[in-house]
Amino acid sequence: MKWQNIEFFVSKGQAILPVNVPETGDIAMLVDQKGQEHFVQVQAQTFLKQVLAYFGTDLPTLRRRYGQVIGKKKMIPLPLSSRWVLAPFNTRQPIGRQSRTGWILADAVRGIREHSPALSELELNHYSVKVYHSKLFCQQQLRSARLVQLEFDQLHQSRLVVQENRWTYTE
Repeated sequence: MKWQNIEFFVSKGQAILPVNVPETGDIAMLVDQKGQEHFVQVQAQTFLKQVLAYFGTDLPTLRRRYGQVIGKKKMIPLPLSSRWVLAPFNTRQPIGRQSRTGWILADAVRGIREHSPALSELELNHYSVKVYHSKLFCQQQLRSARLVQLEFDQLHQSRLVVQENRWTYTE
């Protein structure tokens, strides 16, 4: 595992997308906040697992915890911090048993354009991604991302610590 790719994505990334590259195969493409594409020589699902390991968690745990919040078992947004939620979208038509799911930072989505009932385009910072969903589904995913973000904040908010002040007795 190359931590510099993960740290780069955590600091500057906005999407993990699966792509097919000729003579290389199925790899992950990272999109940074400037809209530049960076290719990583692992599959997108593997890179996602590495990002989750960086945050000290894993996919089954997050799915179980936050799937209950939104009432879903698949396509569950993953909160990794109070401002960092990865939302899943189908970003390609797979060949064989490839993954079709790309992960997009929910806060990076600036707009949604519908091209057909099953094809929309997400506008990110200096980049756009075609997704194989309706505009309504995309809006629901972003709403679900906000719900799991609120649940994460509620679960991890700092607890108020009450302490008694020391009294000083002077005469």
